[in-house]
Amino acid sequence: VIAILVSVCYTRSQSKSYGFHADFINASNTISDESFNREFGEIIEIDNDHSIVSIDSSLYIEGTSQQSISSTEKLAGEINSEILDVCIMPQSLFLTYAEEGCYGDLREYLTEEQTETYSDLFVYQNDIPVGIRAENFSKLQDADLYPEEEAPVFGILYNAPHPTECSEFLDYLNS
Repeated sequence: VIAILVSVCYTRSQSKSYGFHADFINASNTISDESFNREFGEIIEIDNDHSIVSIDSSLYIEGTSQQSISSTEKLAGEINSEILDVCIMPQSLFLTYAEEGCYGDLREYLTEEQTETYSDLFVYQNDIPVGIRAENFSKLQDADLYPEEEAPVFGILYNAPHPTECSEFLDYLNS
């Protein structure tokens, strides 16, 4: 019993928490997570000894395939566990999650300058800006993540644990 307790305590002391976590849902390519993670981690000055930046482009939600079901379950778990900060996904899927109340009011997260810059791109749910159309964001274009005709939408989760980093991530994606 003592060995198990020591093992659990050691494992917990060695594990890193999320300093920021984003999911790119239905991305056409798997991004080089390392480059996005490293670049953005440097911008937000993440303490790599205790935290990680995680950007996941492996989730695919469409239809009833096993992959779609697993991705849906993983996304729900990340939202409910309050570890997910940002989601980017095709607009029709984004609106489905917006209807369920998954995204916060962007006016609570963005600076005045960001609100001015992105207001023409806002996606609304019940007259509340909950997303930003991101089809022209340079990082998404460079990585060729969403080349399809349906625009990807950037949203900040209503329970995002790192709200300041969310607004910084928005600027990073459009830099």
